[in-house]
Amino acid sequence: MMKTFRYSVVAIGLVMVANVALLRAQEDDAAPSAVDELTLKQSQLADKYQKLEDLIFNMADFEARENPQRAALLKEAYRQSKDRLTLSALNSVVESLERNSLKKAVETQETVKGDLSALLELLMSENRSDRLKSKSQRLKEYIKELKRLQRMQASNRGRTEGGADMKDLSENQGRIEGRTRELGDDIAQNEGQSGEGKDGEGKDG
Repeated sequence: MMKTFRYSVVAIGLVMVANVALLRAQEDDAAPSAVDELTLKQSQLADKYQKLEDLIFNMADFEARENPQRAALLKEAYRQSKDRLTLSALNSVVESLERNSLKKAVETQETVKGDLSALLELLMSENRSDRLKSKSQRLKEYIKELKRLQRMQASNRGRTEGGADMKDLSENQGRIEGRTRELGDDIAQNEGQSGEGKDGEGKDG
């Protein structure tokens, strides 16, 4: 559902960018038919935004019990939209076009673009929160595996000092090294750190 909200905001924003470009092109020489078409498009855009705003409000209530964190985010998105008077601004653009006040329409449209960017940023914050939680969980798993490998290494070292069978010790050491490489590969793949840039440092001279 959050993807739907984000897609809707982006879609409205893209149409708005196109409308602004058309408005700017018409500022100096505005043909009545072109302005009428823009007015219709802008009116449709305002209607879509109103439906989006209503949907955000309704979904905030719907998510309140099962997902209170998401509900709080949606309520904040709705509050910000109302505080910024985004819908009123969109309707104001329609009124400006109806009065053939293209400059005013462009100025208001630019303001609304900023409002939509802020709304999208807020809706995207849920993804960032999920990514941070996921990364935190991965780091915990890395640390657990590292400690496990350290215990295995210490055990193998103790057995070596105790005179255990060398073949058995060698096999254990091979398994430890293999798991250590796997852990390093997992970290490199998941966190984007290969460490290749450090391998050759300090070798010259």
